[in-house]
Amino acid sequence: MNSIKNNNQNENTDENENNERKILVQKNGLIMKRESKNNYELNFSIKNENIVLSFLFDFSILNLIFDLNKDIFEDKKLFILDDNTAKLYILIKPLLADFGMPQKYIYLNIHKSVSQESIYFIALPSERTIREDYENIIIPEDAEQLPLESLKLICNIRSQHEVEFIEKITYKSYINIPVFVEKMLGVIVSKMFYRIKQFIENYTNISK
Repeated sequence: MNSIKNNNQNENTDENENNERKILVQKNGLIMKRESKNNYELNFSIKNENIVLSFLFDFSILNLIFDLNKDIFEDKKLFILDDNTAKLYILIKPLLADFGMPQKYIYLNIHKSVSQESIYFIALPSERTIREDYENIIIPEDAEQLPLESLKLICNIRSQHEVEFIEKITYKSYINIPVFVEKMLGVIVSKMFYRIKQFIENYTNISK
């Protein structure tokens, strides 16, 4: 009886901890934190005095993210429909297979909008399946769609040569993310965007 009570207490403790704000990763100028249950935010800034950074932030930035992280992503298809709309398919490598977790993929509708000081990329899971839209794309039979609610990338233009990035990741409310998985995901996402930060800050010959 006591052991059952203790187990329940542990489960409640874990659930309460997952609802609280917490910094998961703070390294190399990036901060990855949990804002609330299944809601995460990554913050960092990019500076490069040699280029006008706002020229970079169209849908081609998604190609750069993939190209710099091929140890994380297995396949990618970007379908640009117009200047402000795109569809994105990414097959993620089975990074958590050792923990019994199946390979994941995403298929998103992305909308870009621009204000005077910010550029927004809002991504939502497509209501259609990738196979309904593009029959020639091959997905592993055991791969599952990542249970995302939304992805939001906000690029705040501080100057021609400095941009603040805010990446907001929201998972479906019905899933429970174990603490150790949450930490691993924080490390993976932070590593992915640190490569972007390094690449842009070290580049000297980017033109629109």
